[in-house]
Amino acid sequence: MLCRDLGQMFLGVEDSGVEWTGVTPVIQGYQDLEVRISFRLRDKQGEQSQGVASCFYPYEQDDIGAETFEMPTAAYSTYPVKMVLNGETMDKKLLAQSINKVMVMQGKRAIENVQEKLKN
Repeated sequence: MLCRDLGQMFLGVEDSGVEWTGVTPVIQGYQDLEVRISFRLRDKQGEQSQGVASCFYPYEQDDIGAETFEMPTAAYSTYPVKMVLNGETMDKKLLAQSINKVMVMQGKRAIENVQEKLKN
């Protein structure tokens, strides 16, 4: 999931340092779709703190079709135009650069998964 990977990148933590606890899409008509992801961070002493990452995806569909009723989030962009992490809005230029990095990382992960399945 793009928003989760962006959050992890901005938090600067490994997989083992974060527990993703929930995903809530917030659809408000033609406004940006907000995807809220809650998480818990674990520090080296085992202490936990909670946080929220929200990514905002613009509405892009010109007409409403059957697929929109079946999956309402299909009417929105696949890339966020805004991200808020623990109440702090990420810089737009940094967000755009980070999206590119995450997409490359996800692509490499997908290739590695296919290669692993082919080996087995």
